[in-house]
Amino acid sequence: MIAKIRTGQYFKGAFKYNLDKVNEGKAAAFYSVLFPQENPTFEEMHDEFMKMSMMCPNVSKPVFHTSLNFSPDECLDDSTLKAVVDEYMQRLGYGETPYAVYKHTDTNHQHVHIISVNITSVDGKYKKINDSYLHRRSEAISRVIEKEYGLVVATDVKKKRKELDFIPELKCYGEVNTYEHLKDVAEYIVNNCKFTNLYQLNILLNKYNIACFKNKTKLGEPHYKFTFQNPATRKNVGIGGTTRALGLSFSDEVLDKVMLKNREESKSKFSIWEDMKRMLLDKYLFISQADFDKYLKRKGMFKIGEGSYWDQSDKRVVTMEQFKLPKTFIADASLKKEYMANIVKSATEYRKKAGIFHESTMFSHPEYISGFRTFFAMQNTHLSKAQNSLLIESFLRYKTATLPDIIAKEHEKDIKLATKMLDYIERLHISEKTANLLLERFHINIQGEKILIGNSMDRILHEISKNELIPYVFDGENHAAKVQALNTTEFALIKAAINDQPYSYHKEEIEWERVLPFISEEYMEKYHIGEQPAVDTEIQNEFMPDYPEQGSIRFVSSDNEKEYLYKKKKKRRNNDESSGKKRKF
Repeated sequence: MIAKIRTGQYFKGAFKYNLDKVNEGKAAAFYSVLFPQENPTFEEMHDEFMKMSMMCPNVSKPVFHTSLNFSPDECLDDSTLKAVVDEYMQRLGYGETPYAVYKHTDTNHQHVHIISVNITSVDGKYKKINDSYLHRRSEAISRVIEKEYGLVVATDVKKKRKELDFIPELKCYGEVNTYEHLKDVAEYIVNNCKFTNLYQLNILLNKYNIACFKNKTKLGEPHYKFTFQNPATRKNVGIGGTTRALGLSFSDEVLDKVMLKNREESKSKFSIWEDMKRMLLDKYLFISQADFDKYLKRKGMFKIGEGSYWDQSDKRVVTMEQFKLPKTFIADASLKKEYMANIVKSATEYRKKAGIFHESTMFSHPEYISGFRTFFAMQNTHLSKAQNSLLIESFLRYKTATLPDIIAKEHEKDIKLATKMLDYIERLHISEKTANLLLERFHINIQGEKILIGNSMDRILHEISKNELIPYVFDGENHAAKVQALNTTEFALIKAAINDQPYSYHKEEIEWERVLPFISEEYMEKYHIGEQPAVDTEIQNEFMPDYPEQGSIRFVSSDNEKEYLYKKKKKRRNNDESSGKKRKF
């Protein structure tokens, strides 16, 4: 039998706890003694206690509230239970004062709550009941009653647990003796585990559905209190107990010293955590939470809460803050995408700088890969040198693994490019020889039934076959010399025409007679090629003489001159059609 005694100032609190249990169906009024009324109500009992306390104003804590808890292996009948309660109260010194008894059924062990007053009446005079060594006397009385009634001896149970290296089990409120379990868990954790603050202590206690919080008395004195928690809501349930009420082997001051000592000892672990941090940063660019937990598990650290781990070798709680890792190190897939997006952007910039047309060319040739490594190393990032190296190696492994997919996509892209070029060239009505020369300027080479696509930098030419394209027909005059004579600006204008994009140029850079055969009439009309804004007539007459019938064409400045170019091109097309020269591609 275990007795848990509490004293206080206000009777309403003690009665409210028991009456709430009655209303919830978890308790029932058992009996009462020495009240003026035979079956007193709550109000009548409260008034009697208040009257007695007013007769002894020097008693600062008149409330006596205790619970008698029996082993789960025993169940006393009402008469035996009443006899045990009466003898306990008589031996403790409360046999001549009123008290009320409530039977509780909210746990798996039988227990009762007793409410009384720390005042008694002798010959009509009221005086304080002797409460010296109250808890010690209560334990001695419990041992005597256990023997008299053949009850389970609580000290034997505790001794057996100690001999078996007792480890508390996970229990919910109501499944065990509340105070006994709170004490067992608190003693076990404080004596066997290392924690540096109240937060870490609660990480361990929460595993047993128990919490500890620091509170203050009405006089402002701080103290620790342990209580059960509802595992679903994490709200406190039942009556909690202070270190003194639970009869713990340590006081509040000792608990503070334990946490301080553990904090000092944790400093010696800093070098170990620093080594783990350095190894992680060198090995991983970033790591998922799951992989991080697996890594710590291999090191003997097991996750016991959000951001907290149990060091099995040292019996210590370790939190994420103690590793001092960068905030972005442990991240989800979204951060991975961010890193990949940045290195893909760098790879694209390098290809443009090196003039590499195909992505597969870059990742197939050692020289380009080496060049990209050097290029990326010069980029400004917040990553360490080791992490940058890790990122690029991961990226290159990924690209190497997906190279077949890249080549397949590029093949489709090559077909679209060749189709677009040939479709545009067919609309120009130029000869096959001229078309081939122009295509070569775009690094598209036709060799029999094969079409090779690359650029001036690519050492690997990508091949497609003619049968992958629809048949094209070329005809018209030979402008091969004009293709070879195209300058950079003229060629850029043709590229803009093929891609149906506007293009700015200066008249001095364009030799229209060379360019016109390779620009469609639709493009010229859509983007007003050859036109210029209205200018002063005198200036125009001075600098823009009439165009000759033959010779180089530099600029078109009026609708009549534009019509001249269209007519010339139309005449050439008509001549091509009348010649009957057509070739199949």
